[in-house]
Amino acid sequence: MTRDALAPNGPMGTAILRLRPLHRRTLVMCDGLGLTIDEAAAELEASPAATRMRLLHAHAALQEQFPDCEDVSRLREQVRALVDDAASATVPTAGAVRAESERRTRLLTRTAVGAVALLSGLVAASMLSHAPQHETSGPHPRVHGHSHVPAAPHGTSRARGGSSPAEPASTSTAGT
Repeated sequence: MTRDALAPNGPMGTAILRLRPLHRRTLVMCDGLGLTIDEAAAELEASPAATRMRLLHAHAALQEQFPDCEDVSRLREQVRALVDDAASATVPTAGAVRAESERRTRLLTRTAVGAVALLSGLVAASMLSHAPQHETSGPHPRVHGHSHVPAAPHGTSRARGGSSPAEPASTSTAGT
């Protein structure tokens, strides 16, 4: 068979795609990937006997379409080559993986920064709209009939018997 015949869209690839899905999976796992019958049976959740029969039916169907593949080992080699070529054709290069990863990271970072900015703006707007309102015009209202008395300046005391700094100290003149 030529290399074009082994291409995924070539005759062998087309013939494999025409197989029943369970036969195709079994063929690809056993012949293409090199799994044993027991390993493929475990992956397919089937008995080893059922997996063996599916593989035999897949081989028979392919041998009908490709008479030059009477030997099963030759058929296995071609399926293996087809799977290897298809796998290498679909695996991206390291540079492509890195570029895509960096693009996704930039997008995620921008999304996170935008979400934080939006949340910060909402919190600020909420705080401003619910801020307490203070009255700054006019004198303070009287409480229980008393006017507001400002506190004493720092460093002075208004203890009993003392004088305030605004009042002069009285001196008594006794006996003059």
